[in-house]
Amino acid sequence: ELLTAVLTVIGSWGLAFFFLIAGASTFLALRWRTAMEYVRERMLRLAVPLAVGWALLGPVQLWLEEHHHHTSNDSLAAVTLRYLSDPFTPPPNVVNYSYALWFLVFLLEYSLLGLPVFVWLRHRQGQRLLTRLGRLGSRRGGVLLRFLPGAGGTPPCARDLPTGEDRPGPFVSLLACFVLG
Repeated sequence: ELLTAVLTVIGSWGLAFFFLIAGASTFLALRWRTAMEYVRERMLRLAVPLAVGWALLGPVQLWLEEHHHHTSNDSLAAVTLRYLSDPFTPPPNVVNYSYALWFLVFLLEYSLLGLPVFVWLRHRQGQRLLTRLGRLGSRRGGVLLRFLPGAGGTPPCARDLPTGEDRPGPFVSLLACFVLG
């Protein structure tokens, strides 16, 4: 029961926290890289492992899943051919059967979708906004303003979006956490 309580508390903010850290890392990485260098680095560090993991691990996972649920008696080779013939799915999870690699899919998408915001923050208007927020944050209790957008759980832009697997609500919520980072 204690472990369930701890996991419930961590589960409600843990994933958002990881994307918040990833967004902060992106902002810092863009201090020393151009946008194109950043995209190239993200492709090497995220897209390549995602493609390799998807191609090598995915067919085995699908085969095991189908045999476990008794939905197919196909051989591993037949499942692999079917798996590789249909690699894409509608957004937000654009890679079909990503299984545990969904985190890489989302992180890659967030890195590319958030890039224009981070590049804008490096320019004069963005720096002005960051300076104002810095002044607010330096006041007593001001650091808590950073957490205000996420205090209600789902950001306002995602509240009315459908939730659940392959729905835009969680995707937009975690993207907001990434950009807030």
